[in-house]
Amino acid sequence: MEQDLLLESHSGITSEQLKRSKYVDNSGAMMDVYVKHISNPDSPMCWGAGDPSTAKLVFVGEAPGAQEMVNGIVFSGPAGQCLSGVLSSAGIDRARDCYLINTVLTAPIDYTTYSGIGKPTIRDLVENRERVIDVIKTIKPKAVVCLGAYAYMPVLLIDALKEAIANNVDYPVTKVAMSKVRGWSMLKAEYDIPTFVTYHPSYILRLYSKEKRDPNIKQYLEDFRNIKKAIK
Repeated sequence: MEQDLLLESHSGITSEQLKRSKYVDNSGAMMDVYVKHISNPDSPMCWGAGDPSTAKLVFVGEAPGAQEMVNGIVFSGPAGQCLSGVLSSAGIDRARDCYLINTVLTAPIDYTTYSGIGKPTIRDLVENRERVIDVIKTIKPKAVVCLGAYAYMPVLLIDALKEAIANNVDYPVTKVAMSKVRGWSMLKAEYDIPTFVTYHPSYILRLYSKEKRDPNIKQYLEDFRNIKKAIK
């Protein structure tokens, strides 16, 4: 089935193959944008991936996982493989049409145990937001796609996050029901580009039961086909 192919597409890509692949911004064209927002550019981080000169879509993810931190490349782990499969099924060329970034450049600590990889804090999202917006404004895509709540909130709900910090609330981030905000957002961001909101591919990978997975993947594919219409 098409749904099963999404979970298998682009599997088996090694980190070295990916670093040499068409998915990585080897030109360093966006590096100036990144560096001006980073105090220590030599520390381990996951940079953007894609060709900024041809990208019609900017995908904003959440935070890198363990494999992305090893590779230094966004969406190079299991979630990235799922994303590649969905893009291919929707007729979107990941190498040509997409530029991918994460809201946070480095894997956040799990503050419940102070070990392992956790979710970004509100402060993480606010402090990294300016870089995300700068990337979008520099590339000027036809559409922006927020993958998951931790991408949606800093891009479109920044005032609520700043208010939380002002009230000394930093962790955990308030939950957002993605099922209620999916689709073309009616909220306006300062970059004035249509913005689509949908699930992060890692959510799809966590749906182990067929009863939950199949309808969600069908819905997910429909999202990406709607996104495809924006770049025709």
